[in-house]
Amino acid sequence: MQDGTTVELMGSDARPSVYNSERITNKGERIALTLWSVAVLLTSLIGDSVVLIATTRHKAVRLHRVLVALLQHLAVSNLLQTLFRVLPVTPTFTTDYWVLGTLLCHLEDSLGIVCPTATMLLTCCLSTVKLLLVRFPLRASVWSAQFGHQICAGLWVLTLVWYSPALAGKMLYLKKTINFSLYEYQCNYNMTSADLPQTYRSYLIVSFPVISLLSYTLLIVTSILLLVIAKRAGGRAGSTLRWEGVVTVLLTVGVLLVSYFPLSVVVIAWLLEVRYSGTVWRAAAAMQYLNIVANFFIYPISVESFREFLKVRLNGVINFFTPRRRSDIMCVRPRQASRATPAYPEIEFGERDDGARDGGAKG
Repeated sequence: MQDGTTVELMGSDARPSVYNSERITNKGERIALTLWSVAVLLTSLIGDSVVLIATTRHKAVRLHRVLVALLQHLAVSNLLQTLFRVLPVTPTFTTDYWVLGTLLCHLEDSLGIVCPTATMLLTCCLSTVKLLLVRFPLRASVWSAQFGHQICAGLWVLTLVWYSPALAGKMLYLKKTINFSLYEYQCNYNMTSADLPQTYRSYLIVSFPVISLLSYTLLIVTSILLLVIAKRAGGRAGSTLRWEGVVTVLLTVGVLLVSYFPLSVVVIAWLLEVRYSGTVWRAAAAMQYLNIVANFFIYPISVESFREFLKVRLNGVINFFTPRRRSDIMCVRPRQASRATPAYPEIEFGERDDGARDGGAKG
């Protein structure tokens, strides 16, 4: 988001304009942002893919079905941001211009609003659902995975409904002003254009702060209530409360608050016409991706079944690339072994072969 006072056309019409304002001049900042983007890319593409595979195919996250559905949709939101925001923006820290065409520039701007908003709503629902599970365990026990996906679909629709007026205004009044801002190193529109109606500008100024404040309030309140009620429920005799779900939710909420709060402050300040330097804005924008990076590391910490799943898979990968010993080869293929005394007489072929099969089954 910028004032739109200095715009320079770069190349053909297929490439968005470049807004020349406070481009990165510090080499350290350029390297740091590039390395951070690469780290986000690798972590999300690998981590979120593993989460989706583990929860859909292997059922490796043994939490309530609705919670698992919410975690799956959070992973999808992370992957969308990674593929259509982080990946296209990463080369620009070196080139200082957008290299992928105007269409993807429009898409990057839209997903830069839709996905973080959906992530915030999904996380609010995550904390609320877990609170209800702890407070009303019998009623919530009948909730199915399909019910969880229906809730998530409703949140995605709600996000799109909220963003539709903004998208319509951009396409009707600001489509030709799409540009790549070197202030933010992101695609956006000239929001100060004289063609933009005041009602649309007022909608943006009011709606975003309201959604942010309501979401942060809901996250903080539900997290505190969840911690208090879970502590009381866990202290009762015969309690079957599983702290895995509580810890997972609290860590997810905490990381999201730390990740999104700086950018929310900067955006609200911009809407109120308070300006920060490009370095501050870029740091706040990079900070929001901490939520994407951290999610994959939260689940192994808080969920034992997922941790064991990763251990088994990693051991399988290590065994696959580890050279096999001569004794293993002799045991796997006993018919090809010599009838003479084996090189390792203390190992019985049959017992060793059974052990190998058992180890393979566990892996």
